[in-house]
Amino acid sequence: MSRKKGARYTGYALGEIILIVVGILIALQLDNWNQKRKAADQAEIWRAAIAEDLRSTQRNFEWRIAYYEQALAFAENTLPALQSNEPLSAEHAWGVVLGAFQAGQIMPFRVDGPTYREVQAAGALDSIGNRTVLTKLANYYEVTANDIEVISGGSPPYRDMIREKMPWPLQRYIWASNCQDQQYNEGDGGFVFTLEHCAKPDLDQAIAEALERFRSDQELQDKLRGRMSQLSVVIGSFYRNIQNIEAIVVDLENLTN
Repeated sequence: MSRKKGARYTGYALGEIILIVVGILIALQLDNWNQKRKAADQAEIWRAAIAEDLRSTQRNFEWRIAYYEQALAFAENTLPALQSNEPLSAEHAWGVVLGAFQAGQIMPFRVDGPTYREVQAAGALDSIGNRTVLTKLANYYEVTANDIEVISGGSPPYRDMIREKMPWPLQRYIWASNCQDQQYNEGDGGFVFTLEHCAKPDLDQAIAEALERFRSDQELQDKLRGRMSQLSVVIGSFYRNIQNIEAIVVDLENLTN
């Protein structure tokens, strides 16, 4: 009788142990599933944030394309007038002198990827995409971003030269007037600039002297031609970057969908 009771108790004990073990395994499985779900949710949040960072970069490129196309238009209108000896009206002379100055304007930009850097610092890049997407992101933020700084960064030689040769009263007027408009963009944080053909100041003598000086300066004209080439390269590069970013964003959105 006691043997039967002992066997029964042993059976009960084994059953309880099995139930406990099964319960622990189920709990571990549920916790593992929950952790994977949280990781997947976080990866989706990161992908969306990276896509928005890239969209912001696209918008910054679009603004700078418009800005540098304005600078290039000023340069293209100015250079032929500097290479000519044809007499100009005071209004036309001001347009040439102003154009020479506006051609040297810059709108610096540094590609930034705060969310990508955050994920990178967390060691979680593998969670946001496949190898193809990660390669595109790494190439963009580690290689292309540096190339953009090299192409568009710094102060062009022409910019420094025109500021050295432009009479100060004219420069002061340009800075104090609406020759360059600016608007703050709250969404992307920063100012958006446009180059304007502002009204002629009452400085006809200074304008005439500046025009004569620029026309007689072959080095300045050569630097202006070089500036036009640089502007064309920058504009083309920015257009290509917009296309490259679009391809990356589409890949990220496809992973989310």
